[in-house]
Amino acid sequence: LEGNPRLTTVDVSRHRGGDGRVFYTLLAHDITDHVELADRLSRSEAWFRTIVESSFDGIAVTRAGKGIVFVSAATERMSGFSAAELVGTRMLDYLHPDDLAEATQRAQEGTLGDVDSRETRLRCADGSYRWVEISVVPFREDEADAHLITIHDISRRRELEERVAKETRRFREVVHNLGDAVSIVDTAGTVIYRSAKAKELFGADAERGAARAHRPAIVHPNDEPVLAEAFGAIISSPVGAPPSPATVEYRMLGRDGAWRHCESTLTDLRHEPSVEGIVIKIGRAHV
Repeated sequence: LEGNPRLTTVDVSRHRGGDGRVFYTLLAHDITDHVELADRLSRSEAWFRTIVESSFDGIAVTRAGKGIVFVSAATERMSGFSAAELVGTRMLDYLHPDDLAEATQRAQEGTLGDVDSRETRLRCADGSYRWVEISVVPFREDEADAHLITIHDISRRRELEERVAKETRRFREVVHNLGDAVSIVDTAGTVIYRSAKAKELFGADAERGAARAHRPAIVHPNDEPVLAEAFGAIISSPVGAPPSPATVEYRMLGRDGAWRHCESTLTDLRHEPSVEGIVIKIGRAHV
């Protein structure tokens, strides 16, 4: 053994010989490799639990016919359910009714693939639903009937998205009902919104011509440099800088074929999520 100590178990048996003398037999079993393997397994399990329990994302393990067999502490915090309440139940039992049909169908058809991710709503212990992103990964080899589920909380992100969408709808509704002609263009001069009044006065392409100032059929040729300078100054400024509206007077061709004297205010709102562009407000438009 080259001087290396080995771990063994020894079986000792007591015997009595024909002459009446007692003797013993010792049978040694080398268990060094077994103990070392068990020790490595124990350390691996400890590392795994440390990683799982320190994760901000919830983690669960499910097995066919048994439902949920393991949940992390983050899953308990996120859902409000204890591990004892979750183990033995099905993950599908906690999905929002509107999300359940698709999830059930995909599970039955076995279309989860190697990795399946989706955004869904998860029922919490207080009866509320939390938006989460669930990723399902099947175990390999002898655990082919099991799945590792990672649960990432996206409720805050969804809340912000819904708030931005609501503010955008409100902004556009207010602007649409203003008496002024209002348009929103991006840095390339492409129109991303126009109010009803803007369409009524100048037609479909008027705002793009006003922003880019290179369409003589819409902006009077003598006024193109003025608009180009104002627009260029805005798009060259850093996004998010305090807006400094620019007021410009120029002539635009109306839908009736007459040149209209306009006084427009250009405001940089590229940093506003509900706008994300440059607002052109035409305060006066007369022949």
